[in-house]
Parts: sequence; C-alpha cells; structure tokens
Amino acid sequence: MSSVLRSMPPEDALRRVGSYNVMDGSGDRWAGQIDLLESLDLDILGIQEAKHWERQDRARLHATAERLGMQPLFAPSQSHGCHLVLFYRWPRVRCTQFTPDISNGRFHHTASRAVMKVAGLTIKVLHAHLHPFSPALRLTEAGWLTEYADEFSMIVGDLNVSGLGDEDPADWNRVPSHLHSRHRKVLPDGSYGGADRDAMRALRSAGFADPPLHLGRVPPRTTGHWGGGTERWDRRSDYVLAPPVDPGDLRPPGGGHPHGAGSLRPLAHDHRLPPLGAVPPGSSAMIDSTPAPGADPAFYVTARAGEVIGADAVSLIVGRAPEGEHLTYWDETEGDRDSKGVLWTRCSQRLSRTERPVGEPAGCLHPDRQYGIQLHRYCGACGCPARLRDGRYLHLVTEDERVESGVVRTVHPPVCLGHAAACAARDPRLRNGFSALLVGASALWGVVGTLYEPVGRHEVRPRPGEPRPIPYGADAEILRWALAGLLVRELSDLEGVVDLDRFLRESSV
Repeated sequence: MSSVLRSMPPEDALRRVGSYNVMDGSGDRWAGQIDLLESLDLDILGIQEAKHWERQDRARLHATAERLGMQPLFAPSQSHGCHLVLFYRWPRVRCTQFTPDISNGRFHHTASRAVMKVAGLTIKVLHAHLHPFSPALRLTEAGWLTEYADEFSMIVGDLNVSGLGDEDPADWNRVPSHLHSRHRKVLPDGSYGGADRDAMRALRSAGFADPPLHLGRVPPRTTGHWGGGTERWDRRSDYVLAPPVDPGDLRPPGGGHPHGAGSLRPLAHDHRLPPLGAVPPGSSAMIDSTPAPGADPAFYVTARAGEVIGADAVSLIVGRAPEGEHLTYWDETEGDRDSKGVLWTRCSQRLSRTERPVGEPAGCLHPDRQYGIQLHRYCGACGCPARLRDGRYLHLVTEDERVESGVVRTVHPPVCLGHAAACAARDPRLRNGFSALLVGASALWGVVGTLYEPVGRHEVRPRPGEPRPIPYGADAEILRWALAGLLVRELSDLEGVVDLDRFLRESSV
C-alpha cells in the first residue's frame, strides 16, 4: 500500500494483483475484457499477448491505461508479437525502475522486471510469458526467474505450465496427439507421462508460493473453459506467485467472467505485504507532514522547499520520429509521457520513510504528485480516495475556474470530507471566495504546460510567455512541443453546496 493511502482502514492494506492473457491482442473482445478488469480494481496487472498494441503510436495500450486509470510498462515480445504490458495504479504503487527484458532476448516471449514502492517497501515484480511449446525450454526460462526469489518479489504472468496441485485431464485424448509435447513429460522410452510441472517445481523450490495451494484451496482455472481451439482442457495458465505468507494474507477472489470476453479469464489475488519492521510509533522515522482529518492541511499535492521542479530541463533536446521533430529528453524513459503521449516535466521529491512529502510548502503544486492525484481523483490534501457515497466528488472552485455555464476547468483535485473544512479555511487560493460543488462528471481536458521550439539541430528553448492551458485535442504540432506541468480536468453535472459546514456535518453522520 502506498503511503498516500496510509490513513485508510487496515483491510485496504491488501494489494490486488492480477494476470490476464487477453488472447491475440483482444481484438473485438477488448471492451468486454476492460469492463471485467475495471470491476476487479487491481493495483498491479500483467497483460499477456498484447498483440498489435504497439500500432498507431500504441493507441490500444494508452486506451487501456486510461480506462483502467493505471500506468503502463511495455515489454516487446521476441516471438509472434505477444507483447507484455505491466500496469500499476499510481500513487498506491510507484515504479522506480523497469527492465523490459531481463534475459537479453533468451526468452521465447520475454520477461520484464519492475522495481516498485508500496507502503514504504521496495518490491520486485517479474512479469513473464513462458515458452508455450517446450517443457524443457520453459524450465530454462524459469531459471531466469528463480534468481529473484526473496520475500519482496512476485511473479505475474502466463507460465504455460500446470500447477503442482492441479489434476491432469481425465482424458488426454481431448488434446490432439501432436500437441502433447507442449504439456506432458517425455518418458525414457519416448512415450508421454503426466503433465509436465518441472518449471513450477523449480519456482516453488526457489521460494515462490502458489497462493491457492498455500491456502489449501481449489486453484482457479484460467483457460480451456469456453470457445473453440485445439486445447479444450480446463486448466491453469495464468499465475500470481508470491513469497510464502500467513494464510490470512492471500485471498484468491471470486467473480464471474463474461463469455464474450474470450476463452481465457483473468486471475487476481489480494496480497498483503510484510510489515515495515520495528519502528516505534511516534518515532522520527514515522513522522510526516500529512494532516489528520480536521487539522490544518499541509497539502499532499503542494511542492515543498528543497524539491526541484524542472530538475532535468537541461536534458531537453529535439527528438526525431517519422511524424516529425518533437520535444524529448535525451534519456527519455517510459514514464516521462502520460497516456496521451504528452511529455512531462521532471522534478525531485522530498519524502519521508513512509513516502509522504516533507518540508515547508513552496507555494505551488508538485507536478508529479498533482498528476497522480488528479488522474485518480484522490483528495489533494491527504492523497486518500475522495469519492462520496453517491459516486460524486466535492470540489472547492474559484470564479476564474468557471469557463462557461455549468462547466469548470481546474488543476486542483477534489477534497475528501475529512479535510474539506480545513481546506476551505486555510487554502490561500480560496481567500477571495469560492464555491463548493458536488461534481457528477469529470473528464481529462488537457495540461498546463510550456511550449518549446527548436534552436539549431539539437537544442531547444521555451517560447516566450507563461505556462498556458493546452487541450489534449490541440493540434499535434502543439502537443509535440509541450512540456506539461499540471493535469487539467473539466467538471460538469454540477450541484452547488449552499452551506458547506452543514453538508459536512450531515455527510459525516
């Protein structure tokens, strides 16, 4: 659990991790699959067989990320275009490092590694699609994963192998004989034995646990249920393997699966991370500047003294691509652009051990924290979920944020009930008056950013003028030269709150 959710109830410390082979890139099944994945509210999701998701500037990849409200990490496959995409839910989960291919091309598909921070812990998430045709090569690929086995690592993906507690098919004749070599042990005389499980045994011996077996439960099957094909055998293929933990810490969820989503189904597990360690409550290592409900706010989205906004401005250069020149960093990485492809400013952060911002407020919004909080519609004061019981959100807006009747555009996230009164009283931007609004509809509109222009072949410089609002629907030429600093939402379906104090009292009851 990310420290921005530290004030949530203990049961919400569980992190939900999922794996889903969408089969041949989803095709026309995509909408149904995304509806299903949205309902699972996953924090980490591994997608296998993301075929063609790299086309049209990764349009399907970015559309999926936007629908799920998650950040994507793309890992190209070595074979058949069966790419991997690892999604994570910022700010609950933060990615600090990503390697799209840990084997330097030795996998049939690929295996990626992401280093992520959750609840103050650093964990490694290995995302893999093991060899579909050869048990021997699957075992070799598993050897690349066993190296990472420890109490802070997990494996997500399609392992193409039966679990150690899974039954063999009652009748192997259901599988065409020429495909038995994919799934069965080869005996010394060349005949076939039972299902091959060597790769899974190697992973278990290294220290990875199979959650349903660890809990003594019937493993959920993920393929062979519906549809045609040549391997109509009810079995498992997708897994989430985690370090062994207490039985209460892993809970395979239930849930249905729409037949229209395809013949494969996702697998999701709720995973509780191990404790941070013996840090006495109230010690300096546990102190941060997050306000308790009702206290004067030190806003989560506010930049703090010592944090550098635009830390890598000297790294900006002219990039070149088939569609033309554009603004980029010389060392641009996957996380430097948002789901719309717009480049974002880099900035440093001063964080406590529990991942909370520390230091005196610097009087502006922190681009990185504002982006995540605004994207997921969390409270700008504390970083916790701000959704009200009726599904709406509470915003405190000023008159200059109203652009037309019934529409507001703002860079400021909603507020939760616990911090609304303190924000209304203490937020400097609200001193000259504000309106409290219940918001029923909210859409990503664009960014506030600075436009750059090329100077010579490689260098760039900012165009004259202050940072300006730039809609996502702007001309591509404008977006290519934009460096974003704040995310803008357009709010509609508005209902005014006449008496904020009374509304908060009644809502708390």
